[in-house]
Amino acid sequence: MEAMAKTIRALTVHGRRIGVLAAPGDRRDEDIRALARAAAPAFDLLLLREDHNRRGRGPGEVGELLREGFVAAGFPAERIAPGVFEEEEAVQRGLETAQAGDLLVIFGDDLQRDWEQIVSFGKPAAAGGGGNGGAPEAGGMPEAGGAPAAAPVPVFSPAMPVWSEPRAVPPSAGADRADRAQAGEED
Repeated sequence: MEAMAKTIRALTVHGRRIGVLAAPGDRRDEDIRALARAAAPAFDLLLLREDHNRRGRGPGEVGELLREGFVAAGFPAERIAPGVFEEEEAVQRGLETAQAGDLLVIFGDDLQRDWEQIVSFGKPAAAGGGGNGGAPEAGGMPEAGGAPAAAPVPVFSPAMPVWSEPRAVPPSAGADRADRAQAGEED
């Protein structure tokens, strides 16, 4: 993790470095905290997640050990999203939180699903909506005009270094942001 943190810090980033992190549940508590301490210098903002296979740990347990490790390393607690998320939700929240110029680093477990979620972010659901009345498929985005795919997202404001009140992200926000970034426009 030290090498990964060093690499992330060495990258030229014009915004924030946002991490979506987890640790395997079958590691010792002190090893999970040590992973967080090693990762802390790399990020400006964190979302903690857990693997589907928690390897004998209770829900949220690994995430809370990571939180303890980050705080012990001097990482500001207010820059860690409240809660511990399932992987799909953590990736979604990371995508919705990231802005043009930010670097989003996702330490994923289900890489195929994560990749599909990333490349489909901001795109409308397939025609017909899968017969679910316009609600998003698991991990998908709602059809145009539908409800947001996830619960409101905690938002980190560059001007205010804490998580602010949640906001709903319009289904097209990711696509619009990507289009503006590609055109060299700022938010």
